[in-house]
This record gives sequence, C-alpha cells and structure tokens, in this order.
Amino acid sequence: MKEMKKMSFKRSAWKAWMLGALALTLAACSASNGGSAENGGSGAPGDGGSASGGQNGQKVIAVSVVESNRFLDLAKQKFEAAHPDIRIEIKPAFSTPQSESGMARATGFFDPNTLEKYATTINADLMNGTASDLLVVDPLPYTKYADKKLLADMGEFMKDDDRFSPDNYYMNVFDALKYDGGLYGIPYSVSMMVWMGNQDRLEPLGIRPDRWTWKEFKEKIGTLAQDPSGSPLQWEDPGDWIIERVGAERNAFIDSDSQTAEFAGQKFIDLLEETKSLYDQKFFSQPDVSISLSGDKAGSELSVFFPVRVGDFAAAAIGHLLFANPAIYEVPSESGEQGMSFDAHTMLAINNKSPNKQEAWEFLSFLLTDEMQFSPELEGLPVLKKASEAQMEAAKNASVEGSPKATPEELNKIHELLSQVNRFAGLDPKIEAILKEETKPFFTGQKTAETVAKSIQNKVNLYLQE
Repeated sequence: MKEMKKMSFKRSAWKAWMLGALALTLAACSASNGGSAENGGSGAPGDGGSASGGQNGQKVIAVSVVESNRFLDLAKQKFEAAHPDIRIEIKPAFSTPQSESGMARATGFFDPNTLEKYATTINADLMNGTASDLLVVDPLPYTKYADKKLLADMGEFMKDDDRFSPDNYYMNVFDALKYDGGLYGIPYSVSMMVWMGNQDRLEPLGIRPDRWTWKEFKEKIGTLAQDPSGSPLQWEDPGDWIIERVGAERNAFIDSDSQTAEFAGQKFIDLLEETKSLYDQKFFSQPDVSISLSGDKAGSELSVFFPVRVGDFAAAAIGHLLFANPAIYEVPSESGEQGMSFDAHTMLAINNKSPNKQEAWEFLSFLLTDEMQFSPELEGLPVLKKASEAQMEAAKNASVEGSPKATPEELNKIHELLSQVNRFAGLDPKIEAILKEETKPFFTGQKTAETVAKSIQNKVNLYLQE
C-alpha cells in the first residue's frame, strides 16, 4: 500500500486527494505487480543542466523532475536498453524514501518549500541556458517560458514523427493544452474531478448527473443545505474553492494571448459573492466534520456530494464506500455545456536551448507508447486510448476482498468523460497563491468583493507582465 506525503502542491481539498490515493491503492491491489525498476539517475535540477556527452560516446538526456517515480525509473531502464547510445539522467528535486514494503510512496504531495526550490532553480537554469533537456512543468509558469521561446513546440515533433498516430490518443487532452498555437507541455497521464453523489437524497431533486450548471446547483441543492441533519458538501477552505472554480474556467479570467487578467470584472465579483453565500447558507459542513472511509456509511448518508479526483478507473468505485446508492456527477459549470476540465499528472516540456531536442523527444514520446502506457506503474488515466480501455477492463474484472467494485456503468462513465475533457484546469502556482491570500479578507468580512477583485487584478497582471 502506498503512503502519502503530508503536503500537496495542488489546490484540491484533502478529501479529493485522500480518495484519489485510495483509488491508487485499489488499483495497486488489483493490478499485476510490475517489475521493480532501478533508481533512475541522481543529482538535483541545476547541477549541470543539459549534457550531451557520456561514457563511450553516449548522449546524456537530463530530465529535471520534482520527484522521480517508478514509472519514470522503469521508462529510463527500458529506453536505455533499446538505445545504448543514450543515457537518461533523472534529476529529482526531492527524493522519496521507499516504504518498508519496498514500494515508493505515491507522488503528487510535496512540501511547498520543495516546490519553491524546484521552481526557482528551473527558472534560473532556463534563463541562463543551463536547464535540463526535459523538464516537469506542472509547478512552473510554463506559458511564460513559452512566450520567451525557452520551450520547444512539441506539436511540431508530433507532426514529424511517423510513429505518432493522433487517432490512437486522446487528442482532446493535447488540444486543450495548446498555447498560442503551440504545444509546450505534454502529460503522459491525466486526472479529472468528479463528484460522487448520494442518490437517496438527489433523485427527488431531478438533477442530471451531467451537463448541469452552478445556478442549478445553488437552487436545487440549496433546499438540502437547510436540512439540519447534514450539509451537502464536506468542508473546503473558501480560498481553495475559488481556486478550483477559477482553474476550471481559467480562460474566463486569464487571457493567455495578451497575458492579462480579468479579475476586476463583474464575473469574478459575482463568483466571490456566490461563494460567500454558499458558506453562509451552510452548503459546507463544519471543518471538524469528516466522513469515515471505514465502510460504515452511517456518517456519510447525510451528505450529498463528495469530490473525488479520478486518477485511475478504480476511483469509480469510491462512491460505494460513501453511499448506499451512489452516482458519478460531473462538476457543474457556468453554462452546463462547457465540457469537463482535467489536470495533468506529470507534464513534461523540452528545453528549446537543448542541443538534444530530438533525443529528448524520443524519450518523451516513449512514455506515450503502448509499452509504457500499459505499464502497471503508470499513475493516472492513460492518454493512449487502448491503454485506457485496458485499464477499464481490468477494473471490471478486479475482485479485491473487502474493497468496493465499480459497476460497468460507472466505469463506462469515467471512460466517456475522459474522451470529453476539453479544458485544462491547471493554474500557475503563483496565481493560485495570490487568489488564496487575497481572498481571505473578503471571506472574513474585512474587505469588499470589489476591493479584493481589484487587488487580485493588479497583482496577477503585474506577475503576468514580468
């Protein structure tokens, strides 16, 4: 069973991450054990940058990551075996000790100081031309680097690679990540947020599990919020709620083309006011109230929704831990017709100043092949269609004593949603920090929504224009 670190660099509430980790546990228990991969390389980002010379004339491809994982280590091992003239050097900013069982801990949870160190180091390396050939850019303002021509357009590599067939992939994911006509970050897996719904309380309201709006949410779920027996949603910090809402509709608040913010307008002011009203009307439980995942549903039957970040088809079963009659709901959107948003599990970019861009692409594209996308070490939903379908079939056939099992309909729902995601929910970590900090005075009654919106507008614009 995989352990989790205490801090998350993502904005999602603790409950979504806890359940997402449970999904990984279910998947790990039901999947075949993969071969143990050797530790991949050593060193930290910035301790030498891109290197082109190794032993016996090998080219060395440096890969800067926040933390390595078994998937990347296995890819390094397999790639080097097939390409003896290339050595992959994985350079983590954080090294995770293995558990007593010998399994590495789950990735994605880091102390903020680790991320700050990684971002600062990579930023300096990119600016002075010493960055690694490949970089993990999830916690970085990568579109700003793309503007400065520091990252390569990998869409061009895709076009020129005869081995890459777009029909085999969820191109909706790659299309959603395009920036200014180019593709500057590629994930090898993704995750998406859904809400597990308690149908015993929801069915009488006539809510559709898909394509519903925030207006419907407030109007229909508002009737349940007045029920003193239980709040519709588990507690979430208001700042985190704002970050999730902005991330899901980032194009409405950040104009990537002009690098300007749109937070001073009525749309964001209304979002602040709406969010405050949700807390005032007790849509959320109190911070000290939590749901047990012991399988005893007595405490959860009074809840209505439980957010879950789906990083594996096994997550489709989580609703059965919570409710006697669960259903998978899409997260509401502004219009109800905007489609699903997603997060990249690990997003890689190619240093445009690297002398080894082609070799860097060779390794990155290897992560997208059948050999790696079918690997049981892959964490997240595969971007290769065949691998996704195989993961779904494995979840259908899985049988783990004491663990819930998803129905075929629930698994098909996740598969359907994966093919429909069309909005990248990733926000620049700096913008997340601004939103979190600047909205606090509004939710504590110290400042008006208009004042807070203007402050956020000014700070984000200043950052975007640096």
